[in-house]
Amino acid sequence: MIGSFLALVLMTAAPAGVASPPPFSAAEAAFMRRVHTAQDANAITGDLPHQAGRAVAYYCGVETVVKPGVIIGQCGPDQETVDVFVKMPTAHLKIDDRLRVLGIVEPPAQWSDITGHTVYYAIVRAVYVDRLK
Repeated sequence: MIGSFLALVLMTAAPAGVASPPPFSAAEAAFMRRVHTAQDANAITGDLPHQAGRAVAYYCGVETVVKPGVIIGQCGPDQETVDVFVKMPTAHLKIDDRLRVLGIVEPPAQWSDITGHTVYYAIVRAVYVDRLK
């Protein structure tokens, strides 16, 4: 219960240089109770194959719109962001828009790099998205 309360406090505090996000709706607050606050974007992306299905809450900056319905976001604390593919509505998004994303980690995209090592990429299916001003 304390973890859920902490998650709500952390997600209602905006990252440095960003106006406060809108308050959570009742549905968003219920979703936040599923988020494990000790796992930031770095922790999730460090063990992607085992994270599918986990509820996450991130602040993300739009790095690029890959295609309609998918962005690459720089997600996490401002000083430790990681690339995350986010499946979400992309209409009216611009590069560098800031978002609060509540979503579910999907099985990672994977392929082999030039040395033959398997590389995994984080994919989050957004359930709730709030644009930060």
